[in-house]
Amino acid sequence: MKTLTYKPMRREDLAFVNRVRNLDETRHFLRDTRVITMSETLQWFEEYRPLWLIVYADDDKVAYVRLSHDTGETICIGCDVKPEMRRMGIASSVYKTLISEFYESGYRLVWLEVFDDNTNAITLYKKLGFKQTNQYLWGDRKAYIMVHSNER
Repeated sequence: MKTLTYKPMRREDLAFVNRVRNLDETRHFLRDTRVITMSETLQWFEEYRPLWLIVYADDDKVAYVRLSHDTGETICIGCDVKPEMRRMGIASSVYKTLISEFYESGYRLVWLEVFDDNTNAITLYKKLGFKQTNQYLWGDRKAYIMVHSNER
């Protein structure tokens, strides 16, 4: 596999994020399954200034990481990989690296949400040590909250 690196998302990265996010293969696993226009993406970015990361394999953008609900001790994480790059270990590598960095920085817990039909992701999360702690309905879809704790 190529060398993976990541950098904070910038305005120039939004076209990549918008393109990957709007693919059927990605949208199906998101809360908001609508196709989002580039204008909406720009407005969202300007309003919220999210701390997201762009993942590179060498110089190619291959994924983005969503970070939210950062309390300094806990953080929510999600990763969307370009479909042609999926099942190549990118998400696994990114999660392992970031989880380790979070714990080294003093975080105690990393968590995420996943819909029950995203079986590939659930399998990955379990391999990484995430445990299902809760479930809820989002409309008619069942979702799980999964937690990775630094407290063993």
